[in-house]
Amino acid sequence: MSDVKEIVQQTLREMLGEEADKLEPNMKLKDVFLDSLDMLEFKMRLEETLDIELKFDAFETVGTLREATCKMATAR
Repeated sequence: MSDVKEIVQQTLREMLGEEADKLEPNMKLKDVFLDSLDMLEFKMRLEETLDIELKFDAFETVGTLREATCKMATAR
């Protein structure tokens, strides 16, 4: 799961810049992204990088960055 965590963090850095360094694992995804388009872009980038396919509403069932990372790890 460590490599998945690094990929999630790198993706967030690419999307959010320096702000990503301030994020905590228990931070709510809805507090990280400004809108649903950002969330969709995050999902699509992770799918491509991790070579996985997630349901359209995959992030509606996870609340935090930690939960999102666990979901990515189990999808691999």
